[in-house]
Amino acid sequence: MCTEQPVVTTGDIAGVGIGVCAAGLEDAQRRGCPVPATQTDHAMDLDTGYAVQLHRQHLAVAAGERIAGYKIGLTSTSAQLSFSAIEPISGYLSATSVIGTGEPVCLSGLIEPKLEVELAFILGEDLDGRATAADVWRASAEVALSFEIVDSRWQGGVPTVAMLVADNSNAARAVIGQRVPISADLRRIQVGLANGDFRVEGHGEM
Repeated sequence: MCTEQPVVTTGDIAGVGIGVCAAGLEDAQRRGCPVPATQTDHAMDLDTGYAVQLHRQHLAVAAGERIAGYKIGLTSTSAQLSFSAIEPISGYLSATSVIGTGEPVCLSGLIEPKLEVELAFILGEDLDGRATAADVWRASAEVALSFEIVDSRWQGGVPTVAMLVADNSNAARAVIGQRVPISADLRRIQVGLANGDFRVEGHGEM
């Protein structure tokens, strides 16, 4: 539970403000207290959002974190439309946020966590920033059914895609299931999620 407001607010995005915004979001994540957004935050563009995210990654690594992987968000057309986005977005996963099957999941410190069912791809070789979807497919050695727990560090939620990206695309926890070789058309995968008598089903969209 949040008992105090973050020390750093996001302030002006221009120039040095990218670092200030990144520090504010990192502080919000560390304390479990959402950070209030300014008018400038609401007006940031997508390039600035990624600049803030990259600065946050540098802060995390400097504090001893290790980057374990990356996530893709807004992969469905409906999700993109909800943010007026024209393509998926990305974020990074820290090693401490990745949890194996059977391990306990600690939600302490999260603000308003939500659960999503995802597919995790385990690469068998490195990729660079110029990789295409076909390159990713060829480099992927295994796949695992996974849970992603997302959380927003912005007070009141995320109104724009740029603010979503700045907040590391809402990355919080990732629970990775059993790894299996890729041997099927993943577009045909059907997934069911049950909690007591409550059950929902879905399928991939590629």
